[in-house]
Amino acid sequence: QALYETALANYKSNRKEYMVIRERYATISAWVRKTVDARIMNATLLELEHQGRHDLRAMIRILKNDLAPSHTGTLTQAQKRYREMLAKARMPSTSPLVWTLEFTQAFRDAKAHRLPDVEGLLAIKAFLEAVGARFSPAWASTQLQSAVQADQLG
Repeated sequence: QALYETALANYKSNRKEYMVIRERYATISAWVRKTVDARIMNATLLELEHQGRHDLRAMIRILKNDLAPSHTGTLTQAQKRYREMLAKARMPSTSPLVWTLEFTQAFRDAKAHRLPDVEGLLAIKAFLEAVGARFSPAWASTQLQSAVQADQLG
């Protein structure tokens, strides 16, 4: 009798936990089905059927593979944004304050992806030339000379 009651208590506890998890998965599944375009969802469901799978993880994996940006695409986007910000520094209509905020974000993204555009003397030179073109030519020139000297000294 005691063994039965222990097993029953474990079953009830496990079932309760299962129902909570099931409800969470159902909520996520409903959200995915509601927010993904019907044509994309139909193609995804066909792929799931073809694979013989019907679980949420497989559905999300297929959607991710089909829709998420690739690693190369992400790197390219970060590089493009960084280079756009350098070009924007040279434009007469650019506000230095706004540019600084936008550039900082583009720089952080490029740095996080370890892009060569933001590392080494050539990166410093490109930045200082962009800043010096419009914002502070004298400061940029002085900084560039210092960077070149520091690079030559090792």
